[in-house]
Amino acid sequence: MNTFMPMGLSKRSYMLAAIFALTLITYSLGHCQLYKAYILHQPTSISDSFIWALHQYGIWCILTPLAFRSYTLCWPKGKALVAATFIGSFLTAIAYSTLLDKVFAPELTLATSIVTFLSTQLIVATLVAFLWLFLLRPKPSLKPATIDTQETAPLETPPLQTLQTAAAPASTTTPAASAPEDTNQPENQQTSTEKPFTLTVSTGSREQDIPVNNIECISASGNYMEVYDSDSSYILRSTMKELEQLLRPYGFVRVHRSHLIQKPFLKQLTDDGTAILHSGRKVPVSRRYSLKFS
Repeated sequence: MNTFMPMGLSKRSYMLAAIFALTLITYSLGHCQLYKAYILHQPTSISDSFIWALHQYGIWCILTPLAFRSYTLCWPKGKALVAATFIGSFLTAIAYSTLLDKVFAPELTLATSIVTFLSTQLIVATLVAFLWLFLLRPKPSLKPATIDTQETAPLETPPLQTLQTAAAPASTTTPAASAPEDTNQPENQQTSTEKPFTLTVSTGSREQDIPVNNIECISASGNYMEVYDSDSSYILRSTMKELEQLLRPYGFVRVHRSHLIQKPFLKQLTDDGTAILHSGRKVPVSRRYSLKFS
């Protein structure tokens, strides 16, 4: 279980950021030592090499957890904000190294400093983005729906006169037998005690939880998924493989490389490989997945 710490990041995120920053500084320190010893043939100094390592990569001790947090917040809102986070962290690292160059090496021009650090900082920014993408990116999950329950009003104590009336001998008339309760329910209807699971999706301006049993189909669209119910569509940042594994126990089947449908919503499967849903929406079915309906 992740323990959340400042900035809303998990303990795992901070540990990953610390390991990454320590690795960068250690690499830079070792590289500086070897370069001086074997290329320049100069005496080496650990303190000087450490200062140079901080000069190059020290900013990433702060930038890495900030970038992780920004990527997590921007991921559901679209790739434009994710790209802006990447560019922002890269430019911040360039500005940091260039500023320190002006302090420790004022003879260097601004263009020289930028060119010196351009490629290395770009590589580091890319590594941070890939670390988040493969190890920290939030994956879709299901959660029980919140069902509002009305509070039952406290029972009032009946007055004494009512209690005495109730204690009188009951009538000998046999009450009519009540009709047996119809326990039959529609096949797809849930009982009131069941809690349907929901999936968190985006409407474009805000996040919303929708019941899984209301979802007709899910279609891939570029870098995100489009989730459809009978009359609306939503956006979800995920992959088709993740959603297929998550929703398979709830009646969802893969019918195409880019489409999932929920079986109870299937109305007709045509000969030309098209699934027609109850809402009238048409979803292509590839030959590879058509056997799932046999």
